[in-house]
Amino acid sequence: MRWLEIFKIYNLKLLKKEKVLFLFTTLSILITITISLVIPQINLENSKYLDNNIRKINGGDLSIVLRIDQTKEFQDKIEELKTNGLDVKTSKLSTCYYKKQSNKIIGTMVSGDYSLEKDEIILQSTLANNLGVKKGDFVELDTMGNGILKYKVKDIEPMAMGVDHDGELLGYGKIQQRDDLNIGDARTMIYISGQDGEKLKEELIKYEDSNMYISIKDKTREMESQMAIQSAVLGTLSTVGYIVSALAIISTTIMLILKRKRDIAILRMVSVDIKNIKRALRLELSLWLAAPILVGGLISYKISTFILSYVGIETGNMTMENISLILKGVIFNSIIFFMLINIALMIIKSIKPLSVIREDEKLVKKSTKKVILITSLCLPLFLGVYGIYSGSIATLGSTLVIILVIMLFLGIVALVVKLLSLIHFRNTVLIYSIKSIKNNFFSFILVLLSLTLTLWFILIGFNLQRSITENINNSLSKILPYNYVAESKDNENLEKVLKSENDVTAYSKIFSIAGKVQNDFKNSMFKAVSVGEVNKNDYNVKFKIVEGDDLFQGENGVVISNERKERNNLQIGDILSVETKKGTFNYKIKGVYDSGGIGSVSILKENVEIGEGIEYMINSKSDKFIDKLKDSAVVNMSCIGESLSSMLGKFLKIFRILSIICVLSTVLFNINMLYMNYSQGEKDDEVIRALGLGNRFLLKSQGVKIFLFIILSSALSLGVYYLSIQLFIKAMFKTNVEVGLMTVGITLINALVLSLIAFNLPIRKMLSKKELNLLRD
Repeated sequence: MRWLEIFKIYNLKLLKKEKVLFLFTTLSILITITISLVIPQINLENSKYLDNNIRKINGGDLSIVLRIDQTKEFQDKIEELKTNGLDVKTSKLSTCYYKKQSNKIIGTMVSGDYSLEKDEIILQSTLANNLGVKKGDFVELDTMGNGILKYKVKDIEPMAMGVDHDGELLGYGKIQQRDDLNIGDARTMIYISGQDGEKLKEELIKYEDSNMYISIKDKTREMESQMAIQSAVLGTLSTVGYIVSALAIISTTIMLILKRKRDIAILRMVSVDIKNIKRALRLELSLWLAAPILVGGLISYKISTFILSYVGIETGNMTMENISLILKGVIFNSIIFFMLINIALMIIKSIKPLSVIREDEKLVKKSTKKVILITSLCLPLFLGVYGIYSGSIATLGSTLVIILVIMLFLGIVALVVKLLSLIHFRNTVLIYSIKSIKNNFFSFILVLLSLTLTLWFILIGFNLQRSITENINNSLSKILPYNYVAESKDNENLEKVLKSENDVTAYSKIFSIAGKVQNDFKNSMFKAVSVGEVNKNDYNVKFKIVEGDDLFQGENGVVISNERKERNNLQIGDILSVETKKGTFNYKIKGVYDSGGIGSVSILKENVEIGEGIEYMINSKSDKFIDKLKDSAVVNMSCIGESLSSMLGKFLKIFRILSIICVLSTVLFNINMLYMNYSQGEKDDEVIRALGLGNRFLLKSQGVKIFLFIILSSALSLGVYYLSIQLFIKAMFKTNVEVGLMTVGITLINALVLSLIAFNLPIRKMLSKKELNLLRD
């Protein structure tokens, strides 16, 4: 009998019978293929956007953040560049408050030449989202000096363009500079266009080496670094998707073969060639793959453009580059998935008619282990090729990390199951449940792995931003002795309020003056300094000293931030030569304080001698004192965590959408696996019923399995999530993170819901079955 006849008579009939399994498997594969094609297109469009807008993002061929009063030579050089025909523009950046109903959000106001009307403003997307405004809406700015100004939102910039780090961090609004707008204490930026930025930087740094110079090359390198991190994180989704789909294909094929082993044995007994049996089954399984591969290729471009549009990045029409990327992806997916089918079909050779009659499964089990081993070895290779296809080394790196995590995961779960099997439980349900898990360890561990990764996606997509905010703020509260910084045009009123307000526990009054360190440092752009002077009776909020002495202890000297010490390789006892407009002074370093990454350019000196500007570092239990102030600007340190986490907003939107799609895939996989597992164990269930234990016993057994899934998946997903945040926070603030009880509680609830969804179909099938047909057969 030829293989095509076998397919028509046998496989086609069973294909209709297995429609539920067919539906779940094809949907799971469709989702994986779609994600695998969408991510490279998102990376491509992001790269195009970066290439097309890098000059706008940088502000020009060279942008300069002025740190201190500039030398005459530097100013003359800038004028010379203007005379030579280069386009030189200037903007002023100052801190202000954006009104949101009864609250205020701190941000940056950028005043420059932006061809705007008097009442128009351009908002950064992060700030616009925080304010909840869109194009055409109005926003109010409290400028702390020019009153409250009202502007109409003309445009929203999806990425920070032409601002300094503080502007990116806090979010900004760009307005047109006008004569009646007097911005005090503003930071200045200069943008130069018309000449190679690298050459300009080398030339200008000779005249002033304390400024921050950023060329297009520097900005491109910075943006590419950010994109690499994002590509790596997005790559975890495609990696997990491929692993889930590969396991779905392998497990489905194995289950189908094992389910039909009697039929295959009969076909072999009537002299049907094993090659024809394999070809017929290969054609059946190919139908499971052809539809999702084709549909995934057709819809991937629309989905990628929708996601990018949702986060504010507009794309052009489909190009040959997009088409080529999609076609390569479709071919790549076809090859991989069809190879996986052929690997799984190796089991057919192990099905011998006499072994099936004797119920001897040694050869089948040996062949199954061989298939799993070959798949495990091939998957890293397939994923590595995908990393090359996606055009991202970061994706390849994230793939290797995921594989290592999964190997560790398998080891931990195998150990847990082994320990449980060694415990002598008295409860019959527990004994039966653990034995069932041990006998079906492969399917159990696959479902558990899928559930763990699903919970991790949910945690990253929907909880990361809040966790980063809380952990950064918690970290800063432990490091910094203050939680508010205030400046005022009426210091007398400010001090009166601080002294009378019960919630204000302490404050320090610091006089500051800008300067430049004259010492020869490798990191020349960390030479700008703010000398903060404080009298002993005004030093009530004290920094955490990590090395040496604090102010007013030991000999005279200054204390510097730990970040300045590390960047410039300074030691206790070193002398800093600081040039200010009131002269050059030599300061001996006597201590190092923990800045928490905030205000690291400051050095603190005892006794006020040359300081001019005054700022107050305040420790208060609440912000009630702010309402009593006049002409004052107050910064709450909690805005730092909110600003840092909001910078992830655009990326997390993309990750959230893709993770939702990926979660659907893993949920379908779980349902599929548990349904197949139920089908394989129907005979055992009938034995339980025949013994008179009934469905109640079986339901309790399923409950034990659900409980184990919830506990193990929650613990493992929270562990991976904790490590992810720990790496992020540790890199920025060198402190530990905490996972709150709320996060644990939400994870347990999600695990319960997902487990109930996965177990719903087999439990319903189990409860609805009354007959003992399998035992009769």
